[in-house]
Amino acid sequence: MFRLLESKKRARPKLTQALMNLACIVERTDESILPAVYFFIGRSLRATLPQLGVLTLCRAVVQALSSPVSGVLGDRHDRTHIVASGCVLWGLMTAAVGLSTNLHQAMFACALNGVGLALVIPSVQSVVADSCPPEKRGRAFGTMSLTSSLGALLGAFLATNAGSRTVYGLEGWRASFLAVAAVSLVTAALVLRWAVDPRRLLRIQTLPGDAALAEGGRGRGRRRRGRCGGGSRHAAGGGAAHTGREQPLGSQCRASQRPEEVGSWKG
Repeated sequence: MFRLLESKKRARPKLTQALMNLACIVERTDESILPAVYFFIGRSLRATLPQLGVLTLCRAVVQALSSPVSGVLGDRHDRTHIVASGCVLWGLMTAAVGLSTNLHQAMFACALNGVGLALVIPSVQSVVADSCPPEKRGRAFGTMSLTSSLGALLGAFLATNAGSRTVYGLEGWRASFLAVAAVSLVTAALVLRWAVDPRRLLRIQTLPGDAALAEGGRGRGRRRRGRCGGGSRHAAGGGAAHTGREQPLGSQCRASQRPEEVGSWKG
């Protein structure tokens, strides 16, 4: 059982990095589709080019102001939950832009979309940094930059080509926004289900004995038992026949534990 848990723990960082890359791809795709369909949005909402520029401005300003708050939330809470929340928020707001019937509705949705985008990037970058050893971080961030750029390219290409068409009775640009919104929600579900914050694994490894086992890890108490167990078993087996040099070995190991840890260590 413990071998299975440890193998899952070793495999999870790679899966977490892949999901963080997926979140970056969808984030850049979401950012790129709005400028790509300016012409079609303007024609549908009867907006001028300067008014369409305000859509991007609203999102950019709110995203910039929300980024510090996102960093604070990432420091205090599970970062994978922050990423999933950002994907849900920007997915819903992207769908709202696609369903908007006037410019003011689109502006409001774009502004809240900026909040969702701001939640994702700081947490994604910190999770990737913590998931990789120092000698592999450069490659991890380079891969993330590559996949993000490909996501922006793909989003702009598909949105531009679909903008002039009608998809199941919907204008092409609206269908593009709804499609990206659906992918964003799927990404949120995948991140929430499979991604693991590296800080959580670290916390599990440092919990004492039974608490760590309840979290699914071995815990500090079991690791200390591995280091000190030989001496303690020797001390228990020998009883009163131990010499003066042998007895302190088990006693010293037990003394290094807190009282609540000794019980689980003995068990």
